[in-house]
Amino acid sequence: MTLKIKPATEPPTMTRLSFKIPTPTVDMLNAYLKAYEVTYKKPANGGFIVNEILLSFFNSDKNFQEFLRKNHENLTSKQHPETNQPGGSS
Repeated sequence: MTLKIKPATEPPTMTRLSFKIPTPTVDMLNAYLKAYEVTYKKPANGGFIVNEILLSFFNSDKNFQEFLRKNHENLTSKQHPETNQPGGSS
């Protein structure tokens, strides 16, 4: 068995974010982490997994991709004014 998310070849630079998500979503994330560990026989990194899920989602959103093409300045890691997190929400 293989999963959609493959093991990282080299860990990228990470930024800490803090936000809340619904408990059922956390349960699904934990289940995916367990499946990852069983499949690849190596510890799963939650931050890596969440990053891969977000990248997959962003890449599949055609309207968002069009927005990025038209708004290159939105690719910076400016602090989101409401949360002091880059583009985040709490």
